[in-house]
Amino acid sequence: MKPNIYRFADVVDGTDVYEKIKDAIINNRMIPVLGSGFSYGFKANNGTVPSVNDLKEKIKQELTEDEEYDEYDAEELERFDLSRLSDMFMQLLEEHSDGDKVFAPKSFLKYMEDHFYNVHDCPNYIKSFLRCDWEYLYTLNYDDTIEKTLPEYEVVVPYRNLNQKWLKEKKCVIKLHGDVHTMLSCKEMKYCTLSKSQYLNSITSSENKDLMEWLQDDCSSKDLLFIGCSLSGEYDFLFAEGTKRVSQLSYDASENSFYIYYDCDPEGKIPLYVRSDLGNYGIKNIIRVTPDEMPEFYSLICEFFKEKASIQKEDKLEKYRNFVFEQLTSCDLACNLPYIFENKSLLANPRNNTILFPYFYTHRTVSKNIINALERGIPVCIIAGNRFAGKTYALLEIVDELQKKHKKVYYIGDKNISTKILNYIISCYHQAVFVFDCRTIENRQFQNIILNNLNAMVENSIQIVYAVNRSDRNFTKVIHIDESMRGFVEYYSIDSILDSNELTEFNSKIKKLTIVNRKKNDTFLDYAFRIENSRLSDCKSILPDVNLIGDKDMLRCILLLANCNFMSVTMANRFDITEELVGLCEKSNGAVQKDYLSDFELTNLTHSGVKYVSNSLYWLYRCLANYAKDSTNYETIADVIVEIVKTYIEIYQRGDVVDYQVYQEIKPYYYLDTLQQMFFFDSPSRGSIALPDIIYSKLRSVLHSQYQFLHQTSKCKLRYSQQLGLGSDKGIRVLEEANLIIDRAMELADQSASRNKQYTITHMNVTKALILTNYLRYSKNDNPEKKEKQLLTAIDCYYCFYVEFKEYSADLTDAELSDVKWFMEQLFTGDDAFRGFVTDKEHRKKVEELLNAYYKKRITISWT
Repeated sequence: MKPNIYRFADVVDGTDVYEKIKDAIINNRMIPVLGSGFSYGFKANNGTVPSVNDLKEKIKQELTEDEEYDEYDAEELERFDLSRLSDMFMQLLEEHSDGDKVFAPKSFLKYMEDHFYNVHDCPNYIKSFLRCDWEYLYTLNYDDTIEKTLPEYEVVVPYRNLNQKWLKEKKCVIKLHGDVHTMLSCKEMKYCTLSKSQYLNSITSSENKDLMEWLQDDCSSKDLLFIGCSLSGEYDFLFAEGTKRVSQLSYDASENSFYIYYDCDPEGKIPLYVRSDLGNYGIKNIIRVTPDEMPEFYSLICEFFKEKASIQKEDKLEKYRNFVFEQLTSCDLACNLPYIFENKSLLANPRNNTILFPYFYTHRTVSKNIINALERGIPVCIIAGNRFAGKTYALLEIVDELQKKHKKVYYIGDKNISTKILNYIISCYHQAVFVFDCRTIENRQFQNIILNNLNAMVENSIQIVYAVNRSDRNFTKVIHIDESMRGFVEYYSIDSILDSNELTEFNSKIKKLTIVNRKKNDTFLDYAFRIENSRLSDCKSILPDVNLIGDKDMLRCILLLANCNFMSVTMANRFDITEELVGLCEKSNGAVQKDYLSDFELTNLTHSGVKYVSNSLYWLYRCLANYAKDSTNYETIADVIVEIVKTYIEIYQRGDVVDYQVYQEIKPYYYLDTLQQMFFFDSPSRGSIALPDIIYSKLRSVLHSQYQFLHQTSKCKLRYSQQLGLGSDKGIRVLEEANLIIDRAMELADQSASRNKQYTITHMNVTKALILTNYLRYSKNDNPEKKEKQLLTAIDCYYCFYVEFKEYSADLTDAELSDVKWFMEQLFTGDDAFRGFVTDKEHRKKVEELLNAYYKKRITISWT
């Protein structure tokens, strides 16, 4: 792509490049990269900071002092550039080294100390530029100009095993090519990168892995500002995309990168080879600045930072409040149909926060209930439901109604809030309601920040509405039940199926669009799929092609997008799907788009400035369901899911410790109901259980000690045994396997220190009871001792679920309810062939209490 070229004299208020630079600074996307020209000529310990040519002369001098040097080599050396001379210099030093370490000659160390150490006499305008509150800066220099000006910044040098969490928490000067202080201390040449071999060693070293990933993210997503850089042979930047082709860097780079071209010939043209070289580094904008204009350029950057500081004194979250709510009055199908399949139409005008509801927008009962709770002063309301249950619409209805009551309301819908900002909200805001959509805050943040600061929230009149997907409900439900949370936290469930009032309102509006009515038991996914099938010609203009998955890379990309609100460039690089995401942006008709990350979204795991956002989860599910129609793809799906889970564990693992958050990230890839919904939502029977069974088999070697995973595996085995037929030997064998797995899951759960331990064990008990119920119901086993043990264990498990911990309710499927009904009927009306095994007083008492709870009436049994 041809770069834009500007003269600095033309960079004035109102011009495109002026606004680009200003926007990058105000939104924390600009990162300086400072080369040798930045500090050239500054006074040092015993000389001045040299130019590239000066350093080249020093390397030539070192080479001429070798005993094998010949006068005839002088002419050849004169023609070589610094990189070639440095390769020869390093090769010479390696030949004389003992072991792996390559030490610098004393003469070279003396040169480094004289010319790169204790740099001073830095002009004030440059000092002002450096003190502009950069989060971090890159430098390709060895000298100490920057750190002497910024003593509070940490100095980052290669080969120090730094992790990204550390980098994120510190203000840093990142010295990519080495550091004079470290070199003088260690005397090793690896702290002075000059040759190609040194570059490649630095890039590929495991000690620099996190540093290179950090650089890779910045090259792909930040707005880099190159000053004093020749960018000739800077291999760490060229290889920032790892093993991908160099042109990929330019292809994936941020929309804006700026190169300051020292313009010593204002009347001439920038040579073609220079423009070509800069293109390889993803440079989008070249600004020609004469030497006399440099102080003015630095001053302009400082002015932008002053403006940024004044903006930050205002409400940091101002753009997430004062929404304007409108609703389509037209019954035109073309205007309304997109809302069935995607959410991007909701935010009609981001500039003035206009939310545009479709004509068929329907009020939800749960929204009214939550508003009532907020008015009663409840600090935290949790709304939980399946994907496609309508949580976003319900949240926006809450925001609309609260704004009408003149409440200060903030809605965060597509951002991943950082811990820093969440703490800021709790401590600095007053009399405000914050509404968070799914996955905008992590469960750990919810527990550690929100729940630990409930008293402060009450004192500051802060209230929070927090939406979660059903797979996260096990955590939030325990919070609601915890006695210490009474009066602070209330839990609300939103159903995927509309209640009678909601359904009446919905259908009264939808019929005017000439669309089929929504049925009584239709989930939103069911209804959307019926619409797509009945109005296929109209949907083609909205839904992109669903036959996009042609290889593992695209499958991995679609799977990850289907389970994330968005994918940052940082995470995209780690999962190696950047190229696929870029392709989706071009092919998906807006279903996937590229956007900037705001500064308050940045976490320890992502500092990139760009993200990829999915606007149509329905379309992603259609792609996955279409791919799963061919059962020969099952093995591939399972393999990719294993890769995703392993990568997540690698990302969150430090040493032998795995961060708790990883289990929230990987849950969608083994949660049985989520798998069935992702791959078989369009199937009347919700698809084959064979695919989840293959997934669990392949995941077992990775998650064998994770009790939540084992619980889901056991549930899958139970359903699989029923599908195989419990009258068959194979079906019974699979059922017995389910029993073994649930016992191991319960053992591990009992040993855990999890806050929701009892909730989980209670749900495992009902799974165990269902397994035993099916065995008792269908097995031909005639062993009375074994049958008695199974029956009494099932009674204990059902008693735990229905009586002892009845507050931990669970949604059972129709098939599961049928099994429970059969078991209870055997206890209630069965003959002694079943009930006769219950002989001890403890279990007879449990049976009566269990039947009372199940039938919701007092039942007395005459025991014989």
